[in-house]
Amino acid sequence: MAAHLEAVGPFFETAAIRDPNTEADGGWRLHITGADTESLPTPAAATARSLIRRVRVRGRVASRFRPIRVHVEQDQVCVYFRWAENPTTFAMTLQLPRSEDDFSGYPMDSPDSIVAVCLSIWQEDLRTGLLVWGHRTRRADGAVHIS
Repeated sequence: MAAHLEAVGPFFETAAIRDPNTEADGGWRLHITGADTESLPTPAAATARSLIRRVRVRGRVASRFRPIRVHVEQDQVCVYFRWAENPTTFAMTLQLPRSEDDFSGYPMDSPDSIVAVCLSIWQEDLRTGLLVWGHRTRRADGAVHIS
């Protein structure tokens, strides 16, 4: 048992049976790019970290949503994702709060609540056809930004 814990941690080795796009803990494997969250103002850093943590949860947005990259900037976070079997890389953006004054009040009164509301909106929009009716913009990196 000690050798197993040393080799693979407190879980079973699942590499042979799990989705290759996931980490050993079952969350989506993400590439984090852009600014270091530690360099952001406190509310922006906490919001970016919360988004990264929550978007990794499989099925949190939708079962057909597979995040592949999170790009952090000083004022926003862009989540790159694939939808179902579509080979196109899509992107959606969350504006980061710069100070406590940017919290508009309940239900958006903390970094975690801002992320929860954002992901709920993304969930509803994607499940009701955002990729069809949303405004599309081709980004310089080739992804299609949806808003």
